[in-house]
Amino acid sequence: MEARKRRSCNSSAFANRNDQMEIIMADTHTTTAPNGAEPSVEFASPDRLEFRNTLDLLFAALRADWEYFAAPSNAPSRAKLGHAAASVWAACIQSLHAVQNTQDGHPDLQAAAARMLETIPEQAPKPTCVSLHGAHILSSAKKHRKACPGVADLLEEAFCLLEAYSANLVVMSLR
Repeated sequence: MEARKRRSCNSSAFANRNDQMEIIMADTHTTTAPNGAEPSVEFASPDRLEFRNTLDLLFAALRADWEYFAAPSNAPSRAKLGHAAASVWAACIQSLHAVQNTQDGHPDLQAAAARMLETIPEQAPKPTCVSLHGAHILSSAKKHRKACPGVADLLEEAFCLLEAYSANLVVMSLR
């Protein structure tokens, strides 16, 4: 009997909380942009969009490399994992070249793309080399923090991915 009382008390408290949530939710303002709002020019520029794509591809390439590394050496799927990693790296390299060749592109994004190209697996980079290139990209990001925060954010993310890449290279070299 007491258990039923507790349940009914809890369920009435829950009902009251739901009523309060409905009131709160009804009072919230819309978060959608008004009609006719223009997208930010900073995020719509071709070089920034391509660099964003490059970062996504780099993340996918690092993940594919790690999946290949983590797979047992006698696993039948290892060849497929290696092919997938090579394909993603190829797309990443192509995207890096596209950033470099973007007309009127931001010079620091183009310089970061050039540095990142020096860290691709074909170059057999050492972890210290990858970290050094990442540090140069981070210093470039810091100088843009106030004047061009969108570029700074992209460069900082590139630095973070290169640091993860460097750490992966260290771990993979221990095998």
